Amino acid sequence: MTILRWACAVALAFMMLSPAWVMAQVAGTSEQARGAGYAPMYTPCTKQPDGKCRAVAAADPMPVAATASQAAATSTPLTGSSATTQTVGPFAPQLGRPMNVTLSGTWTGSAQLLRSIDGGTTKTPITVGGATWASYSANANEPAWVETEAGATYYLALTLSAGTLTYRVSQ
Repeated sequence: MTILRWACAVALAFMMLSPAWVMAQVAGTSEQARGAGYAPMYTPCTKQPDGKCRAVAAADPMPVAATASQAAATSTPLTGSSATTQTVGPFAPQLGRPMNVTLSGTWTGSAQLLRSIDGGTTKTPITVGGATWASYSANANEPAWVETEAGATYYLALTLSAGTLTYRVSQ
């Protein structure tokens, strides 16, 4: 208990001896938190030309660079249906765009996206941090990967024990 009393005494002494600019925001150095008096402002802010920080709000949004709308992908989707175990492909993605995997139907088994950089001779599973990625055992519709290396192609390894799987790999 003595340590707690000592810590409180030190904190109180520091507060009493500290200049006002340490205790609260001062006009001219930062913006006052809206509706909260001089409460500390813990929110993203943008630096203004005069050096002040202005809180991000609906009236003052975060500045972002405008981008042109992206044209439709030029890659040809990999589509089909299967009731047997097989590897289908290749899918040649357009660089820098998300690849979407859509799986549907009534099926039992797995589907896994594989990547090749040697024209399909070697196909390896996609991993993130050593863990398998883009591997499915149920219907799905999601972005799976973004390719940045020219010449990489993708395949879908289907291991089916029952039913028919309809697949699409596209951008």
